[in-house]
Amino acid sequence: MIEPIFSPILTRYLELFPDEAPKLNIVSGQIAAKGEASLWDRHEFDSGHATAAGFIVSDDGAEILLVAHPIFKRLLQPGGHMEPGDADPLQAAYREIAEEVGLRKDVLRYRPLDAALPLVPIDIDVHAVAANAKRQEQDHYHYDSRYLFTVPRDTALSLLAAELDGLQWLSFAEFAAIPDFVRPAAKIKTLLAAQTS
Repeated sequence: MIEPIFSPILTRYLELFPDEAPKLNIVSGQIAAKGEASLWDRHEFDSGHATAAGFIVSDDGAEILLVAHPIFKRLLQPGGHMEPGDADPLQAAYREIAEEVGLRKDVLRYRPLDAALPLVPIDIDVHAVAANAKRQEQDHYHYDSRYLFTVPRDTALSLLAAELDGLQWLSFAEFAAIPDFVRPAAKIKTLLAAQTS
């Protein structure tokens, strides 16, 4: 069981991005009604559960690595569900990245949003997930903690997850033009500019 840590993450995140409070009310409401432990329960379908992912950007900021997800039928950042052995969402993101594209923690350069509280992700996304009879899942939400990493563009990659259809480097400009990625792309650009100046 993961220790209750999401509340301070959410509190600090909303201090940094108060305009995102309306979309995150569902998360706050679930914590108030069911406790934080419900976020870590992958089988919590009444509302939703936590997931974690990583935006992996080339060192020069020109490209971003995305995976082709067959269920959602679109390009996404590597990521997935929290697992019982994950101490926190950042650790889950590291694990998912290693499992999906073969990049280990020692290859990734983590770019924390808040050095004083490094578990705060650069973006928290809430998105609906449709019922999936094959997986015995009802309609629910994913609360996706998305962290930012950089790697040299020539880093060796391997598509390791059988549930994915492929991976590709996409230009950052193309990524930033995808409607679902406009908000995180702006944050990534701002953070990388601040950390390189």
